[in-house]
Amino acid sequence: MECILDKQWALKVGDARVQKIADCYTEKDYLTIINPRNHVGPDVIVISIPDGVIRKVMEVTNYGKAEYYVSNERLKRYIDSLTYFRKIKDAELELVISFKENLSSEQYQQLENKGINVRVVGAQDQPAEEEPVGWIDS
Repeated sequence: MECILDKQWALKVGDARVQKIADCYTEKDYLTIINPRNHVGPDVIVISIPDGVIRKVMEVTNYGKAEYYVSNERLKRYIDSLTYFRKIKDAELELVISFKENLSSEQYQQLENKGINVRVVGAQDQPAEEEPVGWIDS
């Protein structure tokens, strides 16, 4: 079964992994641009500093179970989003998935044929606790 849920909680779960990945690159002194929630364009763009060169472009999934799979329609959207950046010299294209079972062997082959790396990161990342109501940034 494909897991496509555009409910608020599902969006927060997806954002959690995008933010976690972006934070890891930021800690390594890269500039990151994130594009969560809108299903248009890549989720993370990693840029080296100070030269401003795009080093990595990523689409990110955050599935809770190995039994959830990426539909062919969704995979096409990921491939289109990532390959848009293939003209940038040395930019790595990457699809992040939770479990190796989230993709079929045919889908792995499609990604390999397009020069897109797959990174399996494991268990679903969860959103941070919500700020209490009434919290004010002072």
